[in-house]
Amino acid sequence: EIGASEVAEGRVMLEMAGRGDGLGDLYYAVVNAEPDITKAICLSRDLPETETNSFISSSLTYLAVASPATSQPDIFHHALTMDPNNVRALHGLSLHTPASESKSLTHTILQIDPSYTPAYINLAHHLRTDEKIKVHGQDLGKEELYIKALEREPDNVLGLKGLAGCLTDEKLVEVGEEILSKIEIWKKVVALEPDCAPAWFGLSLSINPCGSTRLDNGSRLTQTQALITTLHLDPQCAVAYNNLCCSFPPSATALLINSTLYTRKGLCLKALSLDPTLSPAYHNLACLMKPRETITVNGEKLTRAGLEEKSVTCRPIGISTICVQDRTRKRKRMLRKMRL
Repeated sequence: EIGASEVAEGRVMLEMAGRGDGLGDLYYAVVNAEPDITKAICLSRDLPETETNSFISSSLTYLAVASPATSQPDIFHHALTMDPNNVRALHGLSLHTPASESKSLTHTILQIDPSYTPAYINLAHHLRTDEKIKVHGQDLGKEELYIKALEREPDNVLGLKGLAGCLTDEKLVEVGEEILSKIEIWKKVVALEPDCAPAWFGLSLSINPCGSTRLDNGSRLTQTQALITTLHLDPQCAVAYNNLCCSFPPSATALLINSTLYTRKGLCLKALSLDPTLSPAYHNLACLMKPRETITVNGEKLTRAGLEEKSVTCRPIGISTICVQDRTRKRKRMLRKMRL
């Protein structure tokens, strides 16, 4: 992902195009991919080689950012032949390489510029949960790399999302002068990107199903409200429909979502219409059915046993406990656990 710094650099380049020292002409020659003109301008203006190479490399980096993804690697390579220490070009190239090569490029960036935030995030993204990497003499894992990034840019959304993904609900981490929990991190993300459905979904997973959390504006938010907001922003989020079945208010018989009323069963069916492989939705639907009841799911008639069989053969997601009354004594306790 290209950050604001690259966009800002591009604007500076455009402003420099009006200068009378040849750099403006040089910039236009570079972005128009006219190497002969570029060379001629450099010779006629007697620009220092280091300044020329650095400027051409930076210009090429901005050109790569504005180019189609298929063209970017070649342009980044060209930029690096002009200036091997261009960290933005190294970072751009790392986004187009396999994980092992990307890690190596990102490690090189941090040797050149330890303050380059995107490199910490990219490196953390490629590390396994139990993996460590040595950066400036320190052994750092995913969590520590995200914290390093956030110490430099506290509002970096990618860093916040990445850190939240590393934490359990109970764990606290120190970021700069703040002590943050997973739910506090997700609330920061929601405040920074209020139209981001995955942010609201991430926040919903950290809210106690029987409680609420206070947002920065002072309002209280329940898990149900966070999931409904997720679906307003992304009506195709299958797992949000499934999870909403589990956080369904006890007093409600139906929920209004995007102008449609859904019962618990209806939420499971909607989830399965969007993702027929969503294992927990089959399990949750089975929990809501009578022993001999049948239901049609994506054109297939299924009993409770059939739904449970589907839940075993499809991909697992995870488990969360909710209070749902099963209608048979034999399975009453077992089916108190429904899957999110």
